[in-house]
Amino acid sequence: MKLRTLFSITLPVFLGYIPLGMTFGFLMVSQGIAWYVPVIFSVFVFAGAAQFLAVGLVVNHAPLLDTAIATFLMNMRHVFYGLSLFHLLPHERLKKIYFIFGITDETYSLLTTAPQVTRENAVWISAMNHSYWIIGTIIGALLATSLPPIKGIEFSLTALFVILLIQQIKANPDLKIIGMAILACLLTALILPQYFLVMASALALLFLWLDFKVTTKEAV
Repeated sequence: MKLRTLFSITLPVFLGYIPLGMTFGFLMVSQGIAWYVPVIFSVFVFAGAAQFLAVGLVVNHAPLLDTAIATFLMNMRHVFYGLSLFHLLPHERLKKIYFIFGITDETYSLLTTAPQVTRENAVWISAMNHSYWIIGTIIGALLATSLPPIKGIEFSLTALFVILLIQQIKANPDLKIIGMAILACLLTALILPQYFLVMASALALLFLWLDFKVTTKEAV
């Protein structure tokens, strides 16, 4: 697949990752951290929201164990939805390792909605998305010493998720699934809002499991 085609597939992520990467790089350097540290984070961690969490943890000298636990809980959802991409897993060992490392929410959304995705180009889509984040981080880190704080740029993450959600709904217009997701979010907001992501993901998984059990029983 041509680079131009791959770029057109990853364009929504490009438009989100460049400003988000800039925000991360800008935020970290503005806390007194050397400009190359956020770049290293983006190259070897590449965890999106967890990287923003890491800013506060690094600045406050949080224990390594606390950092590891917080990162694990925030990214635990990858274990579940990553299994649905098994058919796209490359055969080559290095590509396989990188593909597993490079999966993010946004990349997952693209890989499950874009019709042009194959086992051969899936790793390149992931790599292009990763490169957008790195480029944004470098730009933000270098600008941090000469620009004042920019208000509102963090909203680009919310905007990106809205776009990807719309794509998911168009590709999989299942009202039952949408209803379960909304219910999981509402219950979490009422019961345990301080652990929203983990709780909502767990409830959504529970609802899907119950639906699977009921559907299987009815089929028998």
